[in-house]
Parts: sequence; structure tokens; C-alpha cells
Amino acid sequence: MALKPVHTECILINNWPPAYYEASGRGVPLPNHASLTSKIALMAFEDRFKVLENILCKAGIKVDVEGLVEAISLLHDVGKASKYYYCKPLRHTKMSFKLHEYVPSLLLAYKAHESDNVFEKQVLKLVGKVISRHHTAMRERHPQNLGQQDLGEIVKILKEFLENRDLVLKLLSELRKSCTRGNTCQSIIDNFANYLKNLDSVGKAFSDVQSVNIYRRMLANIGNIHEYKAVAGLTGVLIVADNVAASCEGRVSDDEKTPSYTSYWIRELGLDKGRLSEICKG
Repeated sequence: MALKPVHTECILINNWPPAYYEASGRGVPLPNHASLTSKIALMAFEDRFKVLENILCKAGIKVDVEGLVEAISLLHDVGKASKYYYCKPLRHTKMSFKLHEYVPSLLLAYKAHESDNVFEKQVLKLVGKVISRHHTAMRERHPQNLGQQDLGEIVKILKEFLENRDLVLKLLSELRKSCTRGNTCQSIIDNFANYLKNLDSVGKAFSDVQSVNIYRRMLANIGNIHEYKAVAGLTGVLIVADNVAASCEGRVSDDEKTPSYTSYWIRELGLDKGRLSEICKG
């Protein structure tokens, strides 16, 4: 896999922003990681989707659960397409993507807030809340715990993401190809892509800390116990699939416990019996 050297202005892998990159030259293109995460989520939790469907119904959200999980998985790392990340020097031999989860989640929350469509209001807000929480094992990354400095950094990250519109839209088009379960996944990605084409109004909504904080509060707010269960259940699916995908890709985590708890999830979900290895091989 041809990689641009570390000292160049921007690091791309096969013309895509990296989902992961080391100074040694090891890296994974963003669409590859997103697609792998989606496949693992669908395979690992296929016998649990009925439970998730019931939880969503109690929360008043009627949606194809498999398509929803697929869209969440495919969009979860889209924020890494901000030049704020891949056009900066590496930190400590690895590329840092701190707060990348707030790029798609805040934009989806804004879209949901502006929409008169019930489906968009419910589903896009839900997708945003789930994506915003997929790194909340680090307590400071939870939408309730972001500080002023974090919000200021998010303003810069979003600005460079929105200015990179052509590549972002190309990325979303590529991710859409990985939708396999009905129209829900495609509809969510199309909705997000079509919205980003209107950069002027979207950009103004995130031009300062106060504006970002409005939609940060929307992500932090959970209305009732049924919504909490829906968000928690879907977030759990994403966290597990994301970490298992990283394990497939051979990443070395900064957290020494990652290999042990990922191995536990693989055993608990019955993925250690050949099914996972086939997906990992692509």
C-alpha cells in the first residue's frame, strides 16, 4: 500500500484520509476501516437486532435496525476527513484524531434540529448521539464533559472539514457503496451528503464556541429511559465493532487492556470460530 512520507504536507493512503496512521508507515484508509466496522457490527450482533428493534419502538423510533447500525458504523469516523488531522505533524509516532467523533454528530444534530421531517429529526439525532459517544470510555470525551478548550478545538476541526467538501462528499459516496441492508443506510448517508453541499449555512452554525455548544447540549441530552437504552445499546454495538475492526487491522493501542477486552468480546460473541477471520481477510 503506497503511503506518502510523514514529512509531506498531508498524509493520504490510496488517496483517502487515514483512519489510523503510524510514523512507521502503517496505516488504514478511512473507507476500509468504516466498511470493516460495519461488516463486523452486522455479523456480531445479528441475533440481537430484534431486542434493539423493541427498544427503539419503545423510544418511539420506527426504523430498520440493520440499516441504522450499518449507517452508524460507516459514518462513525467521517470526522477524520478533516485536514485538521491528516495535514498536521504526527504526535508521538501516531496521528492524533482527538474529538473526531463530534464532526458528524454535531452536523447531524444540526440537521435534525433544522428539519421538519419526523424521520430526520428522530433518526439523525439518534445517529449523532451514538457516534458522539463511541470514545466515551475516555470520560472527558463524553458530550456532557467537553470543556471550553475542547469546543474551541472542535470549531477548528469542523472548519477544516467543511472546507474539504469535495473529498468529504467523495468519501460519503464511497461509504454508501458499503450499504447492504435495504434503503435506510443509503438514506441516512445521502441525507448527510446532501446537507453538506449547503456549506454556507452549515458553516455559520459552527463558527464559534457558543454555536457549537448549542448542539453539544443536544447530543448530551437524553429524554427518557427508553431513549437512554436505545443510545446505550447502539453505542455498545459501535464500540465493540470498532475495536474488533482495529484488532483485525493489527493496531497497537495506547491502552494496554485493549487486547484483553477485545479478545473477551470476540469470545463472548462467538466470533472466534472462523467467522471473524474471513471478514478480516476481506
